Amino acid sequence: MDCITLASDVISYAFEKTNNDTISKVVLAPRYSKNELGTKLARDLVTMDHWIGIYVSPDVRHPGDLKQLHTADFVTANTQCHYWAVSWSM
Repeated sequence: MDCITLASDVISYAFEKTNNDTISKVVLAPRYSKNELGTKLARDLVTMDHWIGIYVSPDVRHPGDLKQLHTADFVTANTQCHYWAVSWSM
């Protein structure tokens, strides 16, 4: 199971248990895929259910996958308070 499916299943289950079936069904919608890195799910939870976005990143100096995009994303997240259209306040 990939991380997006796992997160969607857990969040959906939590919404079901709190009698919020509408959002539970949205979370399980097939529009979320690994290619979107969970950003659509995060954006929906922030906008639909007033969640608070939290940015988490690998070590930007030594990322495990060696991709430099983590450094650029980190700078954007910390200076503009958004990441792939998921916003938060400082």
